[in-house]
Amino acid sequence: MMPDAAQLAVIQSIDAPARTATVRLAGGIPTLLSAVPIAAHIDAAGLTTGRRCLIAFREPHNPDSAVIYAVLGTPADTPGGGGGGSGFPNAADIWIQLPRS
Repeated sequence: MMPDAAQLAVIQSIDAPARTATVRLAGGIPTLLSAVPIAAHIDAAGLTTGRRCLIAFREPHNPDSAVIYAVLGTPADTPGGGGGGSGFPNAADIWIQLPRS
């Protein structure tokens, strides 16, 4: 069963030309989603393997409706980055890039 709104995930790989990524959903049974679109407002330079992100689902029970809409903190494998190993970022580590108006 997919989440109702959003889910924390870790970027496993990136296809920069296609602006998609493979991500592993946090918590529960490890689940990989591939070819997840990256929202246009996110700078590709901020996307690296191991980085935590937030995934939104346009249709709650359809994994193909996922989109990466925020990048959090530092890469998950960086010591002290993204929440000290708890799986969740510290509030000070959250980085969300919003579109310019």
